Amino acid sequence: MGRISNHDQPWRIVGLFVLSLWVLAGRVGAGEPVEYLASIAGGPKEAFSFPTALFLDPAKGWLYVADAGANCLFSFDEQLKYLARFDHEGKLRTPTSLVKDPEGRFYVVEKSKGEVTYFDLKSKSARSLLLKGVEFPGPLALGSKGEVYLSDRSNGKIFSVNGNGEAVPRLAAMDGASSFTDLWPGPEGEIYAVDALARKVYRLGGQGDGRTPLSFGQEGGGRGEFLFPVSLTGMGRQLLVADSHRHKILAFDLSGRFLFEFGREGMGEGMLKYPICVRADGQGRIFVLNKGTRRIEVFKLP
Repeated sequence: MGRISNHDQPWRIVGLFVLSLWVLAGRVGAGEPVEYLASIAGGPKEAFSFPTALFLDPAKGWLYVADAGANCLFSFDEQLKYLARFDHEGKLRTPTSLVKDPEGRFYVVEKSKGEVTYFDLKSKSARSLLLKGVEFPGPLALGSKGEVYLSDRSNGKIFSVNGNGEAVPRLAAMDGASSFTDLWPGPEGEIYAVDALARKVYRLGGQGDGRTPLSFGQEGGGRGEFLFPVSLTGMGRQLLVADSHRHKILAFDLSGRFLFEFGREGMGEGMLKYPICVRADGQGRIFVLNKGTRRIEVFKLP
């Protein structure tokens, strides 16, 4: 290999600078409306096995991760520092959705059991909730007043549930909807739900349940279109929707008007590969769980 002369040094510096810009741009894509912050791949001694769902505690800002492969929950503090691993003494099985109510009690869907398990860590108690009328427990969601909502995967019905095992029907699925993969309770009592097979987002109820139902979503691979939307969350007056097959996060206003999208497909940090869950916190951070990389990517709107 020839020796690099002094005349070559400026070109070498320029080349390194261009390479650095390429690496940074590769994480989120040139012109993306978000800033990449961090990646989370598991705890200090254990990588995620098959992470399936996220929950952000609105009171503490802590992040909880359901891992169906490791049969446990992981927790991280507001600075994304690893805290603990919880597996109910080895009894937890395939957790696929979770919420934590204002009293610190957890509701966890255990898919292989077909049950919702209620954990009260203060009293160190746990019990399976026999929810009358619910055939196949699906996604859980926490309302702004601490209400716990659950969708039945068999018919799209939405229930409110509590630790006493009561399941009160709240909303029925709209025509055309079959099974919801995620829920987000909106600011006016409405519930937004995403149906991956119908490739649509639905707004149900609100304002005394008299609000006009709404659905939106255009099938396709272009900007603002859905191929396989699987998760959604609210961020201020915006909805964020994760499209697993487009490897994108799409933003809409609460009436369904498309605003922007972001995501660059790939396996590297800051890139998206089959995102299956999206959540946002009060700091403007966006957490995206990727099935393809078994990693959480954290972004922020500038």
